Amino acid sequence: MTISDPNLQRSTLDALLRTEFSAFTWKVFTAQNAGREEAYIPNWHIDALCHILEEARQGRQSNAVINLPPRHSKSTVSAVSFTAWLLGHDPTAKVLVACHTQRLARMHTEATRAIMDTDWYRSVFPNTRIAPGSTGTELRTTAGGIRMAVTAGVATMGFDADAIIIDDLLDAMEARSETERERVIDYVDSALLTRLT
Repeated sequence: MTISDPNLQRSTLDALLRTEFSAFTWKVFTAQNAGREEAYIPNWHIDALCHILEEARQGRQSNAVINLPPRHSKSTVSAVSFTAWLLGHDPTAKVLVACHTQRLARMHTEATRAIMDTDWYRSVFPNTRIAPGSTGTELRTTAGGIRMAVTAGVATMGFDADAIIIDDLLDAMEARSETERERVIDYVDSALLTRLT
């Protein structure tokens, strides 16, 4: 084999995408924006976010709170790329993603599904496949893993999670209300965090 051998190039790229979450995230961004003028611009905050999430996946960090201004790709990295990465490494994983609206929950689930349905994802993670019949805000793998998206206030009884991602449970206007903040804090404490195994 030579370095120009396409099989060697493919296996090297697959190995990089399998082992480096920041490289995987870069690939997710470029795949999502194929054919568009928007380009992925690498920045330290994306690498820092990827590092924090990979530390959590490896069990070296159990909790993290990430605050970024709007339009800095926090949701794409954590709710889309990271959930696909988790299920790629462990197709039996149970991942709970909580966000503000049903529309957002569905949009992020569909984006994750689109990534996991690509040929390049299947090449990187050959043991992870989406189960037939996975629809809406629930994405199941053939190995029994699941990515379930919920909105604030939705019951999560009977669901044990290996990982929970909480992505903007309040919009900017609700965040000004002490009552709404307390409601969401109670939901996180009583309905979400109790689901962790």
